[in-house]
Amino acid sequence: METLCTPKKRKKDFDNNLNTPSPKRSRKELTLKLKYDLITEYEKTPKPTQKDLALQFGIGKTTVSDILKRSGEYKTIYEDNTTSARKRHDTGSKYGELNDLVFQWFKQARAKNIPLSGPIIQEKALELAETLDLTDFKASNGWLESWRSKFSIGFFKVCGESADVDQSVVDDFKSKLENIVGDYTPENVFNADETGLFFKALPDKTLGQKGEACKGGKLAKERITVMLACSSTGEKLPPLVIGKAKKPRCFKNINVNNLPVIWQSSKKAWMTTYIFTEWIQQINKKMKSKKRKILLFLDNATSHSDSVTLSNVTIKFFPPNTTSKLQPLDLGIIRAFKARYRKHMLKHVITKIDNCTDNTSLTKEINVLDAVHWIDKSWSDTKESTIASCFHESSSLFRRWGYQHLRSVWDIIMAQNDLCGPCRHDNNIKHAKKWCTNCKEGLCEGCEKVHGSLKMSRNHNLISIQDHQKMIGVSIVQSCFRHGQRYNLYCSSHDVALCSTCVDQHRLCLKVIPLDEAAVNAKRSTALADLEDTIIGALQNVGKIIKDQESASTTFKKQEVKIRNSITETRDKLSKHLDYLEQILVQDLTAKSNNCKSVNGETLQNLKLANQRLEHLKQETEKMKMLGSNLQVFLGTREINKTVAEEIKSIKSSVSKIKLYKISFGVDSMIMSLAENVGHFGKLLITESNADFSFKDTKIEQAQIQVSMPTTSIHDINLHLKQKVQNQKVGTI
Repeated sequence: METLCTPKKRKKDFDNNLNTPSPKRSRKELTLKLKYDLITEYEKTPKPTQKDLALQFGIGKTTVSDILKRSGEYKTIYEDNTTSARKRHDTGSKYGELNDLVFQWFKQARAKNIPLSGPIIQEKALELAETLDLTDFKASNGWLESWRSKFSIGFFKVCGESADVDQSVVDDFKSKLENIVGDYTPENVFNADETGLFFKALPDKTLGQKGEACKGGKLAKERITVMLACSSTGEKLPPLVIGKAKKPRCFKNINVNNLPVIWQSSKKAWMTTYIFTEWIQQINKKMKSKKRKILLFLDNATSHSDSVTLSNVTIKFFPPNTTSKLQPLDLGIIRAFKARYRKHMLKHVITKIDNCTDNTSLTKEINVLDAVHWIDKSWSDTKESTIASCFHESSSLFRRWGYQHLRSVWDIIMAQNDLCGPCRHDNNIKHAKKWCTNCKEGLCEGCEKVHGSLKMSRNHNLISIQDHQKMIGVSIVQSCFRHGQRYNLYCSSHDVALCSTCVDQHRLCLKVIPLDEAAVNAKRSTALADLEDTIIGALQNVGKIIKDQESASTTFKKQEVKIRNSITETRDKLSKHLDYLEQILVQDLTAKSNNCKSVNGETLQNLKLANQRLEHLKQETEKMKMLGSNLQVFLGTREINKTVAEEIKSIKSSVSKIKLYKISFGVDSMIMSLAENVGHFGKLLITESNADFSFKDTKIEQAQIQVSMPTTSIHDINLHLKQKVQNQKVGTI
């Protein structure tokens, strides 16, 4: 907060003190807040005296009097955050213009009751800095604090709860967790949980000027539910999003199945037993297709039904009221997801603030489809390391898994270079010539000699660094993933390596021997030879099956092309025949139509001629009436009357010959049958049969004991008599 300070040339507050012969009092900076507090104290009931206020605030009585005289001004300055003539200013700020622009924008947004958080201010500042060509501006947290202080901006609240956790229950569950997890590997241990998301909600805290009424407008209360699921190694399943509408308006022309999330709906946008059952069955189906079996931890919500029959998903529930301590999703994963969601949403909001009237119109710009895409991006952006870290925090078992993973990563890093480990430890860079498989580090020539002379390492297995580089991609686990201890025993009854803790479960087994003893001559063992034969046989089988499958696919493709050609040929044949029938019918229509037109055309022509003659007789009659004498009219009337009678007789004759023709068309019943009764062009029949692509095992699978195959030499050859041949010597003369 800025302060109202006392400049060097200021006299008014200390005039009386300077005229007083008492010892010089130390100067005290009179901040605006101090003056405001003094005035507030004075207005209390009962009112304190000015002397009491002087003692309480450590200033002179005259100063108190001067402050009270200007109490109205000071209160207005403080409450309205306006700048008085005596208030200090940072006139030399490098970003003064930018700060003022941000403040003006801030006031406009708050006038619309739009909540503004620090990140929103910083984002807008970066935007304005770009327009001002301030390329070195960073909008850091330090800048934000400085800006808030300059304009006296503070945080205000615009508007969960967890049950008490019984630590003994938490500790008991953690002690049993290792047995619950059993043989599940880290990548197959999952946690899932729902979280409510007010997908339109703006920040519930806002930056505001001191004295400003904190109004955020009507809070956006549209809620959806998001189910998140992830493994202890950071694998993320697609989010399940539950809304109120089966297909919201913004989903128009969008296939719900093509959304980046799984969309479901319920009356209140909450998780239901039906939705959970459908979701978990889909997860089970997915894991079954991948031949994976997973362990899924859930809270004990009533919608999480355990009555579903699942083959590849095992559900375990956390004890009631313990998820805040035990559930990885509640230990930071959901929080990280929501933080990323708010970031995506606020980027969208910033682009709309200038064109909206208030926060209600601002939130109308956000719909469920926007939220779905932000949810997908936010979940994708949630780091695997964040997820793994939250799993580690929930249990020492998961933490131990994390350490093992880090050790494996370190081993890979060390293996990918050819440097000597001991020399590197002493900050000397030397290239290694050998690799110790026991110590898992390289050795230069000098360190190799020292390594071989020490009692604890003289029997270690050394290989060339070149051979080890070839084995970098080979993943061989030498430590127990459940207990984090190195394997040191072997149970031949169960064919499994054991650590010191695992051996308790095999105390009744009679064939538990040291692992080193079991591994003697492993490179020459029948087990390794059988493994090589099995791999070679599998490769041969797969190669033959691939070849046969490709051949079958080619045959199927040819069949498809043949059917397509047949369909086209049939269509062309039908089209040609219909074209021929159409041509004949049109020719017949033309001939009959022309005949009808010809008959009526002749009659029409006669009637038109008769009409012309009658018009002429009419004109002659009118002339006769006007110009002729009575005698002429008398004789002419009789002559014209005869002519008219003949014309009428001719007209009647023509009218009697008029024919009214009506033309119609009836589609042949066979054609109609084709159009109405034929429901399909043809039928496709695909027959399915088991392919004769058998995978032929080179030998029957059976339990085998590792037998060493000794190296033979010429001294080991034993001769056995198979047949005795007797040669008879014949003498010569």
